[in-house]
Amino acid sequence: MNLAVLRTIRVRLVAVVLLVCVVMLSMVLWSMQRSHERAHRELFEAYDPTFAARLLAQGVGTGVDGGEPARADATLRQMVGLNPTVDLYWVNREGTVLASSTGRLAREFEAIPRDMLTRLASATADTLQPGIDPRFVRATKPVAIEPVDLGGVPGYLYIVHKDLSLLASVAWSDLAWLVGCWIGLTALAAHFALRGISDPLTRLAQHVESLDTANPSMPKTEGLSSTAPSEIRRLEHGIGGLAKRIADQVQALKAADDERRVLFAAISHDLRTPISSLSGYIETVASRDHLGDEERKRLCAVSLDETKLLVRLLDDLMDLARLESPEMKIDREPFPLSEAVAIVHRRFELAAAAKNVSLLVPAGLEACPPLDADPAMVERLLGNLVQNAIEHTPAGGTVRVDARLAGTWAEIQVTDTGPGIPPDQVTHVFERFYRGPSSAGTAKSGLGLGLAIAKRIVELHGGEIRARSPPVRGASFRFTLPLVRESSEQISFPARSENRSSSSNERKLGEA
Repeated sequence: MNLAVLRTIRVRLVAVVLLVCVVMLSMVLWSMQRSHERAHRELFEAYDPTFAARLLAQGVGTGVDGGEPARADATLRQMVGLNPTVDLYWVNREGTVLASSTGRLAREFEAIPRDMLTRLASATADTLQPGIDPRFVRATKPVAIEPVDLGGVPGYLYIVHKDLSLLASVAWSDLAWLVGCWIGLTALAAHFALRGISDPLTRLAQHVESLDTANPSMPKTEGLSSTAPSEIRRLEHGIGGLAKRIADQVQALKAADDERRVLFAAISHDLRTPISSLSGYIETVASRDHLGDEERKRLCAVSLDETKLLVRLLDDLMDLARLESPEMKIDREPFPLSEAVAIVHRRFELAAAAKNVSLLVPAGLEACPPLDADPAMVERLLGNLVQNAIEHTPAGGTVRVDARLAGTWAEIQVTDTGPGIPPDQVTHVFERFYRGPSSAGTAKSGLGLGLAIAKRIVELHGGEIRARSPPVRGASFRFTLPLVRESSEQISFPARSENRSSSSNERKLGEA
């Protein structure tokens, strides 16, 4: 037999129930025994030995002598019917039993000691005294004695209190059968009654054991009974929620680990490239004494570009770490959107012209209510989007910035005419270290943190940012920033070219 079965909660609960029921049964039997003893003793104490002796004398009459006790036996048996708690004996003064109510022959009884008869006869009337039972001389029982003279034979009516045990009147076979049936029915009832507790706990334990720490999942609570106690159901829901949180945390740890690997790979690649180039150019300049001025200037210019790229990569890493810090707070102040757009336009105008990309920005933003935002962050946000658009737009393309007011928000959209974003990657463009696929005519540099930084800046201001890629070509990024006051009407500020008429270039944000 498997000992583990004996350690289950159901077996233990059934054992506890049985133990409690046995204790209760013992208390009930003890109480019944006490009541039984008290009732019998009251009957015995109410028994009048003098009256009993008179009844014996009247029933036997004067025709009985010492050799003819049959009538005395019959009379004593009739007298016991009046009080079944006693056994009656007629004994002579020598202590020999002459007749009894037990139905046994007189010679089967042992004699009662004379000194005991003398002591009992001299005792106070109506007082129970300890004596012996002629059937069991070693047993001491309450007795009473009354002198009686039958047929000229002086003797005593010897009254013995019967065995008061309640169980003594029941056959042991019957008692064992009753107790066995009671225990069996109690165990069966406890088994079915406790299934509602033990079964849900057993299944819940199996579900918890089945949780794989490497790949945890929700426990299968659909098999658990809806009739289980409320505490069990609460435990089920609690463990289910705990398993879900563990699964989410494990997935988050996996994602963080994957991100860490991507980070190390990206940093090792993207930082190694400019550092290696910079080291090579510096070594060339330092080792060659006869470089011409033009060659030296070219190598210094390339080294400077590589240094700027390296600084930008490090700035992106530091900025993202700073923006994602829980202690990060923004310095809000009213400032015009037109100022941020103008700064970004001046910063990237030459880069766009060098790549033969038209950079279009909206005009008339002076009429726009001021933004309630951090100026440096807004410039970084808009600069990241414009720089990203220029990098992904081939020569001859266009990058445009449109704006629109809607209630208490300003909506800004940056659109390019590059290759666009694959549909299955639109939701990933704002992830850290994500860099879309390269295409002909577009350059790919950096760690892929520009859009992640832009998204974090928008979130810190309470706005939203979305990416969209039309089916034909190009990509657009739309984000919202809070205004100091609500705009009285919806106003669009479409991008305008400096060399073209505004009417030919106006385009509402919803059409972009």
